[in-house]
Amino acid sequence: MPGRDTRTRWQGIFARHQFGCAVAKLPPKPPLAEIASLCNCKPGYYAKVYHRSEQRYLATRRKSTITAARTARRSLLEELETVEVSDAHAQRLSDARTAFIDAAREGRALNKHGRPYKRSAWEDIDECLGNHVVPKLGARRLTDIRRADIQYLVDDLAPKLSGSRVRSVVNAIRSLYRWAQDRELAAHDPAALLRLPAMNATVRDRIATPVEFAALLSALDLRDALPYALARLRHGTPSGDPTPPLARHRPRYRRHRMGRRVRRAQVSLGQTRRPDGQAPPRDSPADARHPSRMLGRPSCVPART
Repeated sequence: MPGRDTRTRWQGIFARHQFGCAVAKLPPKPPLAEIASLCNCKPGYYAKVYHRSEQRYLATRRKSTITAARTARRSLLEELETVEVSDAHAQRLSDARTAFIDAAREGRALNKHGRPYKRSAWEDIDECLGNHVVPKLGARRLTDIRRADIQYLVDDLAPKLSGSRVRSVVNAIRSLYRWAQDRELAAHDPAALLRLPAMNATVRDRIATPVEFAALLSALDLRDALPYALARLRHGTPSGDPTPPLARHRPRYRRHRMGRRVRRAQVSLGQTRRPDGQAPPRDSPADARHPSRMLGRPSCVPART
């Protein structure tokens, strides 16, 4: 003969005591401490789950331990969610995409921050789903698509698209399933915990070494190479070059030093003559050899401090 049923500290888990246990003398809804102190039997444990479609509670079989009862309750919950979703809302991905985009266009679908989607956002989601997801998974039901299906899709797109675009496709799938989960059209998100390609998969440019920089300048004419050489002398040199930066401890406007800079740049480039082949006269003013005069620009240039 069964005894009294009492609640436990875990949600949905109940204990059934044996007949003659001292717990039967307690008032209704007793504290857990009194139940544990008065129990003098070895109770069995079972779980209860509410069935939303049938609007009633379902109970599992009695287990000998609380751990087994919790495991049975978890399995029953997953089974009920799968059955309810597949029976009541068996929607295909192509149909769900159309309904989701219509809701986002009308402002009824919200993003993860609780705000309506902007026009550019839902247009990009529609493009990602329509071009990359629907052609391969559009005929599948939302509940039948698994994480492996989305991972295979990412593996196919990785050689064709950039890492940023692949992430846009995955985020579009996550947005669709977030909207579907809120409306109980799906019970899981297959786009979670995916292995995505790196964002910086392409090799970036690097800074040329001093030897490479000199080789690049030697291939240019003096008129084109001189500004780059002056920039190197003005802002300092890379580590390992003994030439000190010329922008240190210099007054603001010193026109008589500009010719000295030009001369140093010409010596470093191995070009001590003008582009016309004639050497500059020694008694000419410094402004005549200034690169701004050669390029038709004003010679008074503010120096860095």
